[in-house]
Order: sequence, then structure tokens, then C-alpha cells
Amino acid sequence: MNIQFYYNQSDERTINKQLKTGQILQGTFRNESSVINPSILVESELPIDANYCYISAWQRYYFVRNVTTIRNKLWLVELQVDPLMSFRNDISNYRIVIDKQTEVSNSDEYIDDNSLVANSIHFTRILNFARGFNNTPEYILITAG
Repeated sequence: MNIQFYYNQSDERTINKQLKTGQILQGTFRNESSVINPSILVESELPIDANYCYISAWQRYYFVRNVTTIRNKLWLVELQVDPLMSFRNDISNYRIVIDKQTEVSNSDEYIDDNSLVANSIHFTRILNFARGFNNTPEYILITAG
């Protein structure tokens, strides 16, 4: 099977990754293998230094998690599926409600879920009574926050 290797420059949590094209190599399975976390044997003159790949037979993108040398010019490549990139078209076509977001400029400060600190200014003001406390038990304490 053909494996297109890439250099992923994006965060793993990004749907549309920025990829730099690497080499295309032929791969075969090593014993039984999973589609989600496959282990594939690849022949290559040079060590595989890519961190991402695409297997067209499965129409899925994968993170390269480990590369082990088996013998001269034979490498065992351990992969993990990237569901965000593999199914990005399906994800983009969903109508969704966003519960959380990372952009503070687009956030709603009135939703209190303890994940966004809208204002974190802390101050303390101490006022002393000029004549101390008197015998009348009527005091007003105001706090905010």
C-alpha cells in the first residue's frame, strides 16, 4: 500500500493541519494490525523522519508515533489515527453549538463555567474606625467578588 509521509507543523488538536510533503513509500502489515493504531513495515534507504502520514487505501491520516529499525533499510512504523483530519469534511458539515472556545475576544463573559476568567484584579482595602468600635452593634460590611 502507498503511504504518503508529511511533516505536520500544526497542533494535534487542529482540524486542518499544515503539512509539508515528504516521501511516498510502500508499506506492508506486520502480522495483524489495527486500522486505528497500525504497525506497518516500510522499506527505505534513509530513516523515516516524518511525523505524519496518509494511507489512501483507508482514506485516513495518521500521526507517526514511533519508528523502529528492523534490519538494514527496513523500518517498523507505528501509527495512530488522526480522526480530526481524517474526517474533517464530515466535521465541517455538522451544525453544532460550541460550548467552549479558546478565543477570548469571541467569548461570552456571562456564561460562568469557570473556564474563562473575565477579570482577575484582586485588591484589598482596609479602613480603620477613627474611634474604634462602639457599643452599638450596627455595622455595614460590603464585599464584592
